[in-house]
Amino acid sequence: TVESRIPGVSLEVAWRYLTTEQINTLKRQCRHLIQRIGTVDSPSQAPSYVCRGLNSQPQPDVQKREVEILFEDNSDNENLCMVHNDMVRPNIIVRDDRVVGIIGWRQSGLFGYERAKKVHQELRIPEPTFVSIGGEEIGEPPWADIYDNLSASTADCVNALPKKDSAEIKAEPSTMALDALPAN
Repeated sequence: TVESRIPGVSLEVAWRYLTTEQINTLKRQCRHLIQRIGTVDSPSQAPSYVCRGLNSQPQPDVQKREVEILFEDNSDNENLCMVHNDMVRPNIIVRDDRVVGIIGWRQSGLFGYERAKKVHQELRIPEPTFVSIGGEEIGEPPWADIYDNLSASTADCVNALPKKDSAEIKAEPSTMALDALPAN
């Protein structure tokens, strides 16, 4: 329903029609958005889904390995900032070489970039990467590296986004009650 209201198509649909340059531009925009999302909520001392009630509820679409990665003990200097945690191509809506929406927020939470990267590379990305044959790269640009080289510093996150690519991140107030809204 949400996807049908956002003007554009999923990156999964657009992927085969994009040039390597267009893919790299969209990847750069996604990295900037990942960093901006990291500034939405204050860092946490313990990993948690946005909806903390999901922490104790087994989710049918979440593998045991994902839970192990997300909720392992904190390492030294680990920044558990807000992450989408499901930045796969079907969840990214694009139009005219721009990311216009991100859907699929159920897995989001205060997990930080390193945990999200590990889940992304181990569990989310089944696609091939470039293959080098005779010095020439053949294949699609990988999506597995979307979390590579991201800064966990809030100041770096805010400054990383160029003004022309600036995107609004809409955060709902935490006191917003949805109980009064109809389910449909």
